[in-house]
Amino acid sequence: YHADRSACGPCCRYLAMVALCQHDANACCLWFLIGQFLLAALVLGGEASEDCIGTPDQPLPSDLFEGITNHCQDVQKKGDTCVEHCVNNLAATKWSYTCTTVKKTILRRRHCTCFVGPVANCGDTPQPVPPAPPAPPVPPVPCLLPNASEDYDESDCDAASHAEPPRTTCNVACSSGRYGNDSTFTCPEDNREPHRSWNGALSPCKRCDSTVRPSQNRHDVVDNCSDVQVGGTCSVTCKGQSAPHLPEQTWTCQKTGVSGCSCFTLPSGGPLQCTTNQTTTMTTTTTTTTTLTRKRGKCIAPQGIPAGQEWRYNVSDCVAGGRNSTCTVNCAIGFTGNGSMFDCFGPPFETLGKLPHCKANCSLRQRPQHEWKEKHVSDTCGYVRAGQRCSTGCAVGFRGMEEPFACLEEAGTPPMCTCFDGNMPICIVEHAPCTTIPAVPNATLSSEAEVPHLGFAEYHCRKGFTTTGNASGQTEFTLQCTDGYFANYEEVGCAAIAEPSLWPSCEINSTLQVVGLDAKECVGKRERESCRVKCAPGHYHPLPDRYSKQDAVELPSLLVCQNGNFVGTIPRCVSSTNGVREFDVYAFIDSNKSTELPTNINVFDLEGLLAHLYTDIFFFQQVLANASELSREITGKWNGTKPELPITRDEVDTVVRYRLKIKNPTTDIPAKYLVNFEFGVYANFENGSSKDFGARDLFAQAGGVVGLSQQLPGTITVNEPKPGSSWDAARCSDPRRLNTPEWQKNCHLKDVPRSDPRYVPVGRLNSFSLPGPCPNVAFGEKDAKKDTCTKLKDGRTPFTGGLCRDKTNPDGSAECTFTLEEVGRVKLDVVTGVTLQDCEGGPCRDLRDFQLHCKDSSLRRGVKIANFDRRECTEYAPAFDMRNLSFELSCHDKQVAENNLWSCYDVCNNSEASVPSLRHRCTKEDNAKRVDLLKKMFQNAAVTDAAFESQVGNDANMSSVSIIQDCDQFRQCRPDTLRGLNYCARDDSGICNYCYIPNTTGFDANRVKNIFACRKDLFSSGGYSDPSGRPSCPKPETTNSEKD
Repeated sequence: YHADRSACGPCCRYLAMVALCQHDANACCLWFLIGQFLLAALVLGGEASEDCIGTPDQPLPSDLFEGITNHCQDVQKKGDTCVEHCVNNLAATKWSYTCTTVKKTILRRRHCTCFVGPVANCGDTPQPVPPAPPAPPVPPVPCLLPNASEDYDESDCDAASHAEPPRTTCNVACSSGRYGNDSTFTCPEDNREPHRSWNGALSPCKRCDSTVRPSQNRHDVVDNCSDVQVGGTCSVTCKGQSAPHLPEQTWTCQKTGVSGCSCFTLPSGGPLQCTTNQTTTMTTTTTTTTTLTRKRGKCIAPQGIPAGQEWRYNVSDCVAGGRNSTCTVNCAIGFTGNGSMFDCFGPPFETLGKLPHCKANCSLRQRPQHEWKEKHVSDTCGYVRAGQRCSTGCAVGFRGMEEPFACLEEAGTPPMCTCFDGNMPICIVEHAPCTTIPAVPNATLSSEAEVPHLGFAEYHCRKGFTTTGNASGQTEFTLQCTDGYFANYEEVGCAAIAEPSLWPSCEINSTLQVVGLDAKECVGKRERESCRVKCAPGHYHPLPDRYSKQDAVELPSLLVCQNGNFVGTIPRCVSSTNGVREFDVYAFIDSNKSTELPTNINVFDLEGLLAHLYTDIFFFQQVLANASELSREITGKWNGTKPELPITRDEVDTVVRYRLKIKNPTTDIPAKYLVNFEFGVYANFENGSSKDFGARDLFAQAGGVVGLSQQLPGTITVNEPKPGSSWDAARCSDPRRLNTPEWQKNCHLKDVPRSDPRYVPVGRLNSFSLPGPCPNVAFGEKDAKKDTCTKLKDGRTPFTGGLCRDKTNPDGSAECTFTLEEVGRVKLDVVTGVTLQDCEGGPCRDLRDFQLHCKDSSLRRGVKIANFDRRECTEYAPAFDMRNLSFELSCHDKQVAENNLWSCYDVCNNSEASVPSLRHRCTKEDNAKRVDLLKKMFQNAAVTDAAFESQVGNDANMSSVSIIQDCDQFRQCRPDTLRGLNYCARDDSGICNYCYIPNTTGFDANRVKNIFACRKDLFSSGGYSDPSGRPSCPKPETTNSEKD
């Protein structure tokens, strides 16, 4: 999905299953097949009448009778006739056919699917058929799977059929949520019949009343069912002050799984009815009616997932739910397998089906520190269980970047992880020697041999030079080696012995004594002498972000002593921001709704907003346009079932600019949820509810952590299997196999976009998630479902989000991680250029006027207009060929897959139905112009919303966001100065990322693939001010003149 998000195309076009495709591309392929079936039904229109001469897939006379012409293919109206005759004039007879049924294709072209007429006969003489060669011996073939319902698990028989050679026996078990005896089936060893089924009879499978303990489904009961075995019973009673009709109820265990009993049945009677002060909902798989005080509106999560196995499956599609519908359960990230269909029945709206077989993609079968013991690797994976994460690092005396690992499977007693997924860290010796001795001006080395850690290199000044330039100065000095680096070697040297100058000196006045400025080099300078000033350690020269103006001052700044005063520009130096980060962010809103500062939303930087406009707002608006049987009346009323989508163009009308300040509690964020050293995982809010379960867990553990998702420009090199290879991506990425002959046979390198392939970015773009109260429930339902809202880790304190209500700056506590200040608004119609378009009667007044009355017919690719044979106008949509008479999509007469219709790396990348200001989304140069235009809109436009006119104005003079190069404070950013690796720098969007220093002493270009080089002002602006963090640069070669 991250490599090619456009794989969601088929689902979105046919079934609008966007939420499913965003999490699992394999499930999207399954829905694509279903979409093809629906497409065939749409084109062919069902079965033909009994009088048709052909079938819906072969309706033409020329499809059925050999030797006749093809004149009937252009018939498009019911009742029209066509005449056919023999092509080779073997018979003079002509035959007339009448069209009785017409259907429309997906491209709105009429197509006759039923002709009535006589049988044609052109009188061809049959040719003798040569005898067929003797058939080769038929090898044994596997039997067909037993014809079992979804109550049964046929995976063993499926594996037996695909074995080499096929097995002759297999077992059919009851599926998850059912219980009963296994059924044994057999298949003859020498079977030659391809349609023979497995021999055997299915044992009955009964339905479980619950797949978990009763108390796990209901909060008003207690049970003693934790250790019950098969055939055993346990009791359930009402909790606390409940007043039961029955004092106790007995449940029986019918089947066990890896985490205890996985199938309970209730011998008689309905579920225990308890009367409490709170509403109670029991989620079981029985059809017994339970006393409820609140109606269930949607389907519940799938039933039958074994306890402790939840991490294997992606149930996001079924959690979204729906009445009397279907959903798909897919394999989670790290597992491979096809999705499975689940059915939703109601009431009580249960979700039932057969779980998919998900195979773990294992990189290791034992702990990383055991697998890579000789590589000096250590880990925190000793007691990790399946579904949990851990990290690897370097052993004592070595250093390197940490790598995250995930445990996918466990086995044994006590359970131990047997399947890990992750990459090996690169560890180097902590205390490296100094292999390159730096040259010092006007000095010679006593020895050029390697200097050990904490050792010394000895220098001697050349004749006529001393360390101070005075005749009495020292002629010898030393430099100490620390971790492969000679500290302060730039500040030492030998000066020529000369007579004292009579020129006047420049005094260090108060201007050069400000806090944070290092002007030590200027002490004692005389007329015409120069010196450099820079920021002192712990202070930084603030840098502009990509949307701000560059400061004219470059560091270090050069000053010249003239007439007793220093002449030059003093740099601005500031202290650390104490962990508070500032960003200008933007969001699309509905101006007619609440004016309070929003939470439980996603916000974006300027280019992130532009990408969001294309890949979400316009994309989902096209999902509405392609929804089957959906139309909208001129009044705005919808006809048909409107799909629930994250956001569409109809729902937003304004762009708002905010100043966002963030300080996350980084020490409380677990390593598995930490992003870019100081952010949490991106919560991906949709309609006020987080769709990332990891973010929900993070909120409960650490509070209102602001999440980050960053997209990068350019491409990244990945390891992929070659076509036809039996290897998967996990094996191709295994560092133990890289570049081996077997790897070269099965794998190759491929460059893929770093970002969403539906938009070509100019630079780095960021998305932030801002949590608020009850982040796990959608807007409009938070009050009604407040009992289910996320709570902090004590299980009692309600989660209130991270917005600081009464503070200017966030303090990093669980309840105060960000502040938000609105600083400007612009109408979205102005941004997209709707009001500049021509409508019937003059310029378009607003979006709705544009949708209904735009004059440019090429833009009519939007939602169908009810009772009219046309569509609404849309501001932006991909434009495939409407004149193509086949059922294949194409652009510029070149065929394109449905899932690549939006891709900027396929044939439709410049085929657009767009207003002028939005054209060429796949061109970096045009996107750069749009970003600049957006910036100017917020600098110059006035607020037009009356509700905010007296409170907020677009502040053109508002101070720009500054970047402080303080990433070296993070422990993950300790550099390898010899190789130039493991450095960190804030990019021009203000986010810390790993980077490298090129051409260092031990630089290896093969180790910096897919990593960006550090920005050139990293050190001059205050980053890594400690000399131990400076890179080891090669010793310059000495010329012959210098040797002389």
